[in-house]
Amino acid sequence: MDRGTPAFDLARALELVEGDGDLLVAAAKRFLEQNASRIDEMRAALERRDAADLERLAHGLAGACQSFAAVDTERCARALMERARTGDIPSLRTLVERVEAALADLTGALSAHCTRRELRHVLVAEDDDVTRMRLEHLLTKWGHHVTSVSRGDVALEMLSPSGPPHLAIIDWIMPGLDGIDLCRALRARKSDTYTYVILITARDDPESMLIGLEAGADDFLAKPVAPEELRARLRAGQRIVELQERLIAAREEQRRHADRDRLTGVSSRRRVLEALGNSLSERAAGGTDLALAMIDLDDFKPINDRHGHLVGDRALRIVCERVQRILRRTDEFGRYGGEAHLRGAGVASDRVRRLGAARHRERRRRHGGWRAMQPRRPDQTRRPRAVPRQGFGRQLRGVRRLGAVERRLRPRSRPRIWRDRGALRPMASRGSPRRSRAAPRCRTASTCTQWHPPRAAARVRRPRI
Repeated sequence: MDRGTPAFDLARALELVEGDGDLLVAAAKRFLEQNASRIDEMRAALERRDAADLERLAHGLAGACQSFAAVDTERCARALMERARTGDIPSLRTLVERVEAALADLTGALSAHCTRRELRHVLVAEDDDVTRMRLEHLLTKWGHHVTSVSRGDVALEMLSPSGPPHLAIIDWIMPGLDGIDLCRALRARKSDTYTYVILITARDDPESMLIGLEAGADDFLAKPVAPEELRARLRAGQRIVELQERLIAAREEQRRHADRDRLTGVSSRRRVLEALGNSLSERAAGGTDLALAMIDLDDFKPINDRHGHLVGDRALRIVCERVQRILRRTDEFGRYGGEAHLRGAGVASDRVRRLGAARHRERRRRHGGWRAMQPRRPDQTRRPRAVPRQGFGRQLRGVRRLGAVERRLRPRSRPRIWRDRGALRPMASRGSPRRSRAAPRCRTASTCTQWHPPRAAARVRRPRI
């Protein structure tokens, strides 16, 4: 985007609304409210690699920019819309960044225009008709939009937190509510919008000025009001209010950037912890389940050591994009710190419980509830852990099935069972147990449960594993 050109054409925008400046300001405020959510939706669609959603968002942005004659932002939005139709996902990231930069410039320009327009809105609260008419004439002549009232309680309603004037000229003594009480009530409200108050009075003693300043007034004017002095004090108030608006805008911009990780584009640690706190509160209120998963990237440091941090950053972004593809809109995914990532899924715990229960039922169905005579460890007692429920043949088949199932469940590692000299070994014919004279040795389940004749049991060579 060319930094020398304005973000939007004010003259053309006023022509589109037939010269209604208030309508333009109202439309600009609505556009600014939708800006933050629009950017977040574009980033989320890019992470999901959803080209159709990106095309829809770009189309809406291009139409909104036409209302403000924002040519550069509209051009970037239409380029993103055309590229999204082709489905070229890798090239969409650059276009989204261009749209975001152009939209940031347009947001700043519209905010400045709204602030300048609102700074020209002045509330005059004066019970004297002559003084009020004189102030209205001067302010209108200087290009301000004036709202006049004659009572203090009506002035307090005009200074509502929804959209109060940034400048107010208030008389000390008025019916309904005097100027001191009006200032105190105004400062007692919690609002991000600051109103610069000029208190006019016939009193010029230091004690009266001290009372007015402690009540919340910002400046004083003595009656009769001198035009040049009034204009100078209004300019001072405009500078203070404009600085306040810039601070608020900078804080909102900083907060918006703090919610996103600049490296990966996913939610930051602050945003994830905030979402986690909200989810915990909802779970405590509604009793719904909540799942929290930490994803640790193994062997990530060797990538940075061998290929450099640029390649490591790219690998980290690829991992985030792959995870985003399988998540839902309601899931929260972000970078917690370092290589760790945090993901929330409300039904993950239910899935784990269902899988565990299904596996338990399947094992009971396949094995029929048989228990094998398992050899004991050295630290256990000499009493057998289990006894066969049925005959010898069925018991042996159950043991072999159990060994086959365990080998299938754990193909890379075979189950090991410790034996000692006191381990019981089932015998063939008489059914009486005989103590094994073999040295303590690690055996698998299938080896330890083999059956041998009573006389040949001591001479059988057992395979080593």
